[in-house]
Amino acid sequence: MNYAVILMAGKGERFGGPLPKQFLNIGNKPLYLYTVETFAFHQDIDAILIVCEEMYKNRIQKDIVKFKIPKITTFITGGTTRQSSAFNALIYLNAVGKENDIVLIHDGDRPLVTSEIISNNIAAMQITDAAITAIPSANSLGISYDNQTISSFPPRQQYYVIQTPQTFKLGLIYKAHVQANQHINKMYYTDDGSIVLAYGKEVNIVRGSTHNFKITTYDDFTLLKTLLRFKNQ
Repeated sequence: MNYAVILMAGKGERFGGPLPKQFLNIGNKPLYLYTVETFAFHQDIDAILIVCEEMYKNRIQKDIVKFKIPKITTFITGGTTRQSSAFNALIYLNAVGKENDIVLIHDGDRPLVTSEIISNNIAAMQITDAAITAIPSANSLGISYDNQTISSFPPRQQYYVIQTPQTFKLGLIYKAHVQANQHINKMYYTDDGSIVLAYGKEVNIVRGSTHNFKITTYDDFTLLKTLLRFKNQ
């Protein structure tokens, strides 16, 4: 089985506004549906888990019926962090799935993920148990220890911008999350690839796209509207 886990329990505090950004309308539908539809209509995705706050489940269910979205089988209540939200989904999958099932974990507010990126993530599971979508950094990077001056310029060629989906064999990503939660000096991770790396396993790269960006600020939302307008012309 190939499972897609769509994380959308975030409150979007950096974006601002009374409603989490994933529920804002763009065109004739909420932002998150652009994300969900790409997974739902991909031939190799068998089931989709939506991770969200309890208060938004009815809203999402109505959207699913209205827009006739297939394959959404389960709603998972989100945690207080991204890490805990993903782990909640993995606890469920570990109970119903098999160790070699494939799990694609994706941000609900990355609406321009493509079918090709999804396919390449699934294909990567033929040669590895862990792969993350990423693109080489196009910008020069600087390190500052005091937030006032640049201390060093690391070589740009070694740096990648991390995206989602991040894709794993179920057994590996579940065990990595369990270790992360049990560690005596508990750390909070911002993505699943770093949890697997901390577990001691190799993480491969699947090439992403500059368009596969996360909607974090209102500028991102404006850019998304522009890109969708050109796409639909």
